[in-house]
Amino acid sequence: MNDNESNGKQKLSITRKVVAKCFSSKRRLADYLNEKVNKLSELHKRISLIMFGILMGIICIAQFIRYEREEIDPSFSINKITLPKDIYINRNRAENAQIFQLKHFIDSLRNTKHGSLVVDSLLRSRPGMMDTVNLFIENYYSH
Repeated sequence: MNDNESNGKQKLSITRKVVAKCFSSKRRLADYLNEKVNKLSELHKRISLIMFGILMGIICIAQFIRYEREEIDPSFSINKITLPKDIYINRNRAENAQIFQLKHFIDSLRNTKHGSLVVDSLLRSRPGMMDTVNLFIENYYSH
């Protein structure tokens, strides 16, 4: 138990050192950049800001024009998302009836003490079974 406590304290100590090092590095970088920017005159800062705004505006307008022209080979494209064909499994009426019978049987088992033990044991051995049955039923009603 003592080893676990000392390992936990060491990990916490290392984490604090890493966080402190990152924070001090960020602070030094921010101070350096502030020092460089503060040396600029007000006019130079305003001109830089205006140039940056114009540049960003030109980029946005270029993207919009490119979209409107529907140029071939765009920098990115948006495709409609479709579901795979196999997601809609075509089952016949007998298979659907079996799924509904299984759901009804499991629900009726839960009404008795012994049946609820059987259902609990079944769900422990097959944890995703009821989720799958409910998914099939939900899929059946959604079409």
